[in-house]
Amino acid sequence: MPNGRPDGSAMIPGQPVSLPEESDSEDPAEPAPPADIGREPIAPPPAVPLTENSPRQYVFEGMERLPGALTSFVERRLRSKFGSNWQARVDRQLHDKKKEFLSDWLRYWSERPSSWDQWVLLNVVDVFWSDTFSAVLGRRGIGDADIKELIEVRNKLAHNEPFGCNDAEDALDLMRRLTKAVHAAEATAKLDAMHKATPCIWGNNFKGFPFGDVHFDDSKGGNVLHFAMEALRERDDLRHEIRIDPNCQGRPDTRGDGGVVWDVLRFADANTGEFFENPHLTLGVGSEYVSAMTTLSNKAWKEYRSVLIGIGADEFRNMVRGVLKEMDTVLSDCCGMEPRLRVRQRRWPKPSARPLVDAYTDVDMRTLDGNGGGDSESDVKRQPERQPEWVGAVFSVLKDENSNLELQIGASFPYRTCPKIAGPNALDCVARTWIACKPYIKVLFGGKTATVFHRPLDRPKYPEEWLRR
Repeated sequence: MPNGRPDGSAMIPGQPVSLPEESDSEDPAEPAPPADIGREPIAPPPAVPLTENSPRQYVFEGMERLPGALTSFVERRLRSKFGSNWQARVDRQLHDKKKEFLSDWLRYWSERPSSWDQWVLLNVVDVFWSDTFSAVLGRRGIGDADIKELIEVRNKLAHNEPFGCNDAEDALDLMRRLTKAVHAAEATAKLDAMHKATPCIWGNNFKGFPFGDVHFDDSKGGNVLHFAMEALRERDDLRHEIRIDPNCQGRPDTRGDGGVVWDVLRFADANTGEFFENPHLTLGVGSEYVSAMTTLSNKAWKEYRSVLIGIGADEFRNMVRGVLKEMDTVLSDCCGMEPRLRVRQRRWPKPSARPLVDAYTDVDMRTLDGNGGGDSESDVKRQPERQPEWVGAVFSVLKDENSNLELQIGASFPYRTCPKIAGPNALDCVARTWIACKPYIKVLFGGKTATVFHRPLDRPKYPEEWLRR
């Protein structure tokens, strides 16, 4: 291990370090890093395929947040302990402790205007734990063993070692606790959201959709969507109330249009052929919101649209009112969700190409009758204004049986206005929204308000006792 300074001059143990004078230049030359002193930079994680869970990716991103959160805290503690000339005194202490290599890197990073490197930060805290950091961090639930563990995490990243699911969860939780202990609120919030997003802690212990705080991309969104769908397939309320088929698999590729990933659940009595040939439940996860819709695809068997058109405009509006009535309780419990009615016309230039959207209408179903919501001015502003023509317009465009339209009824959950969608009860909101669409589902599958029809294929038929519920 070389003992020279980064600039090549001799390093004399015990001799104070002479710090460079500040430059008036607007763009000072950056000091060269110490050469070959036995540490490795953290290697960026490899590209993660869409279907692959990557706990290492989350740990890497979490570790990248530590310098901004810890640098000022570490500098303040060292200055408090060693005075204004803390760099020279720390340098002397490090040489006394046989940590010359750490001294070289500390000097290099302290001369830079940016935050320190993770390796330097964590090792400085470890070396000066007992006399500088334990009094503060120890009272806030962080021990020297935690710092040593984070050093090991950093070294595993530097050596491209794999991270298991539990490893990722533990590492992010430890980083979150450390940033919380130094009162770095922004970093703590980000790490807390990332901790919720580690793929291994979903499934039966799903903790919510984190993309209000965590950067969304198809890979992360696909991971969250996968575990959400697995949990939803196991729900008894969906199997009993609207008869989903928990054994039917969803889409093999969950990527969608416009930065949204989505997957489907199929109904037990409509699970033949392709999923888009029958009504189905759709869960979409995007950068701005989650959506839970009951979908009649533009490629669905025409008889479904025939029965929907056959109930007439008035009954169609009553159906929408029925869905809204069923949604009353979930709207109260999941503040900020929005009941939506969507119709979209698309076409495909080529079979494998992304579709082109010719028209798209997205209606808040509460515009059908308005939603009361109180008499105060603030209550009025929070509620959509009555404009029943929107629902009527949707039915009007549906009447052309040859049109290439997709109809969705359900709800969206914007991260900005609906905090519950980021929490552990998010899937309750999703499931209850789908169940609230029962009036729509009943019409499609031959309920009391539907016109009876016959078609050459075996028509999915729900039991009469289900339709009467």
